[in-house]
Amino acid sequence: YSRKDFVQAETWFTMALRPGPDAKAAEGLVLTLRGAGRIADAQKLAVQYAGLSPLNRKLMIEVLTAALNDPAATPLSPDDLVTLSQAIDQAKSSEGAQLFAWRSYNANDIAGAADWFRKSDDWQQNESAAIGLIVTARRLHNNRDYADLVAKYRDVYPKVAELEAAMGGRSAGGARSAEWDCALRRRRRRLGQERRRDRQGDAGRQRQSGARHARR
Repeated sequence: YSRKDFVQAETWFTMALRPGPDAKAAEGLVLTLRGAGRIADAQKLAVQYAGLSPLNRKLMIEVLTAALNDPAATPLSPDDLVTLSQAIDQAKSSEGAQLFAWRSYNANDIAGAADWFRKSDDWQQNESAAIGLIVTARRLHNNRDYADLVAKYRDVYPKVAELEAAMGGRSAGGARSAEWDCALRRRRRRLGQERRRDRQGDAGRQRQSGARHARR
């Protein structure tokens, strides 16, 4: 795996799992399949082995949420969505919750999205959840919540102030919604790029760690 020889890595991790479930081998196999571009296989095994340890559950959340807002990805099955939502709740994954929230938002389930943004913000405050709470409050016409949230986060996250400024001077609700949606799409693209870079960095560090253990 550390040398990106995914075929050989898959063989060894599969052999390690033959005697029975093993959390570390399962993690390695899921990462190997993902690294080889076999996303559907990685998702299936991530779900299968999620119960082995908190780290396996975390990896399952990471692998499945990567497909939530990617138009090119194969949509998750209803069963996988239920499994994912339960795992996010169990792990109190702030990032998983805000990604699940954006999926709900994109599906026009605004109330559902608001619930997930609230969970994400409760578990760990973050810019994406704050923006989500603000935009869903506005879409649900919760004007007091909207004003309170903007006041709360305007000085914490500069992007909130930028989005509010982008809406300034727009008198028509439709125009404002279009302005918000355009700005949100740009922001989500940037967040997605940042998350991909973080995952690539994590994978590189894991390969280096594996190489050091192999040398020992």
